[in-house]
Amino acid sequence: METGNPETVFSHVHRCAALTSDTFDRLLAGDPQYWGCKNSVAAFILEREVMDTQQDCRESFELVALGTGDICYGGWLDFSGRRLHDMHGLVVARRALQRYLYKQLLLGCSVKEPADREKCIFQPSAEGGRLALKPKVFVHLYLSCTPTGASENFPNPAAEDRVFPSQICKAAMLRYFRQLVQQMNENALLALPTYHQAKTQAASYQSAKEQLFAHLITQGLGKWPEKHLVDNFTG
Repeated sequence: METGNPETVFSHVHRCAALTSDTFDRLLAGDPQYWGCKNSVAAFILEREVMDTQQDCRESFELVALGTGDICYGGWLDFSGRRLHDMHGLVVARRALQRYLYKQLLLGCSVKEPADREKCIFQPSAEGGRLALKPKVFVHLYLSCTPTGASENFPNPAAEDRVFPSQICKAAMLRYFRQLVQQMNENALLALPTYHQAKTQAASYQSAKEQLFAHLITQGLGKWPEKHLVDNFTG
């Protein structure tokens, strides 16, 4: 939640909304049949604090991931990891953000020139052997409306023809993961055969998941459903 001067907050929120709207319009300018999708848009926006020519600090905003949609895939589950089963805007935008972050991590591992390093949002961490987000770099989530649950929407069988092959499906994420660990010379991670095993090796990620699951149970919301068959593919 944003805090501070109300005028600053108002300006920041509307800047994110304007950037999302402008990007959406430019991407779909030639496809008017999709203009109605603007009602359910999610976007991740990268903010950097940079110095201008007057040596004053200013904010630079860049939209790095965009998603739209309010349906779920209505066909059979795909166990190959090459199909999106949930096509709500927030889910699509989150996958697009993952793809962007993988590209940035690969950039951080491969670039040598100072000018190229400046473009990357990551830098070597104090721990050594790892990358961390640079100071004064922030990621914001913008939603055009409150996301609805999958149970509130009917599946759409027509969606079967859509995101195949997709650059943001789980199989693609596994491919990006393997490219990254190869660049980082993490041979033990490169040897993991399935997407599920690669996820279970991420200790911080698994710890955060367990905390979330425990919180849901204490709130009487039940156990988080897990679909192991969907993640048990090799790429």
